[in-house]
This record gives sequence, structure tokens and C-alpha cells, in this order.
Amino acid sequence: MVFFDLETTGVDIATARIVQIALHRMEPDGSSMEYEQLVNPGIPIPPGATQVHGIRDADVATAPRFADVAPRVMEILQNADLGGYNAIRYDVPVLADELKRAGYDLEVGSRRLVDAYKLYLLKEPHTLGAAYQKFCGRELVGAHSALADTLAARDVLLGQLDYYSDLPHTLEGLADICQADATPDLAGRLGYDADREIVFRFGKYKGQRVKTIFLTDGGYYDWIMRSDFPDSTKEVLTQLYRQLYPAKRR
Repeated sequence: MVFFDLETTGVDIATARIVQIALHRMEPDGSSMEYEQLVNPGIPIPPGATQVHGIRDADVATAPRFADVAPRVMEILQNADLGGYNAIRYDVPVLADELKRAGYDLEVGSRRLVDAYKLYLLKEPHTLGAAYQKFCGRELVGAHSALADTLAARDVLLGQLDYYSDLPHTLEGLADICQADATPDLAGRLGYDADREIVFRFGKYKGQRVKTIFLTDGGYYDWIMRSDFPDSTKEVLTQLYRQLYPAKRR
């Protein structure tokens, strides 16, 4: 099995490029080997990505492109299954895309994929009942009754404040943590880029700025308004559309 992890230019699988790759190959006889390499992604590394992994453009300026290291990566992956943490949802598709651009096929269908994150969720379920048992020390009675779940959520929060000594004990501090990844719309169909510009998180323009698309493809706004999108998403998009076209009534 080969465990691996990627550091990239962003969270959008369609546009992400690798800036660092690490692989740890374990053989059936217990022996192992490791490979780690910085990669020049060929595009600027957004500040938001650098804030996460600490890798700057200067750090990869003289690093090889992924196409240059792809033969070595494929050699390490030969006849191996894959493992990682939250790898199935993100790292595997990003690696597969990068290898495809370099002329290689990862052949995911022929490999077994083991994800420690999925196993963690399986063994430590994040349901309200599981949280109630952990932080309140007893079984939740009446789960999925609105009032029972409401009171359980209160008790879990109070239990978390006692359990985690580093959590802030103010509403402002707790809200800052919980809303750190807040989206422009309540439904989460929109997001922000590194410059805090609103971007699409769906469809053919996923990852692109809303205002840019509305300037180049005005019909996309009309299509969204006719389609079954949440009202909160439509409201934000309508505000942006009116900023661009104040004379139009939509």
C-alpha cells in the first residue's frame, strides 16, 4: 500500500495543482520507503493556500513540474493500493488529474482505496446522539424529536466548553470559530476566493468569480433565476447582478 498526501494551490479539484507530494510505500514484508517532493505548479500559489501549507511561489520556483516527477510517482505506485486521510474525496482525484495531464493513467478502479478519515467517521460517528454520549455521559432519549434534539444541542455545547479547555467562553469567540468558513449564501452554493470575491461553487463556472461570469455570460444569471436554486443563493446573485446592471429590473 502507498499512503500519500498532497499540498495544492486550492480546494477546487477542477483547478487544483500540486505544490508538494509525499508518498510512503509499505511492502508486505514490512519494509517501506518514502518520497517527498516540492512541485512547481506552473501557476501562482494563492495566498489562502500558502496560509494553509506555508509553501510560497519562491519555494517552488526552481522545483520540477509535476510532469517531470510523474514517472517516479508512477513507479512508486506500481502494483499498489492507496491510503490516506480524506484522500478518496480530494487527494485521489487531484492526483489522478495531474497524472492524466502528464500522460499517465492512475487506474483507480483496479486499486483498493483505504481512507483513515472514513474509518474515523465510522468508528466515531458525528451524530447528535454520539456527541451527547461523549460530552454528557449518557444516552440521548427521544432523539429526532425537535425539542429533545434542541435541548441535547444545548447540553452538548455546554459539555464541550468543559471538555475542551482551549475553547473561548464567549459567544463572539465561538461564533468566529463556527463561521470561519461562512459562505455568502445560506445554502453554501457560493463561496469566496483568496481575495474575498464571490465565486460559484457549482456548475460549469465552478471556482470562477460571479461578477466576471455575469459580465461575459449574462444568460447564466437568467438560467439560475429560472432554475430550482435556494432563495438565499438567488438573492445574493441578484444583488451582484444589479451592481453590474443597475438599470435592469430583475
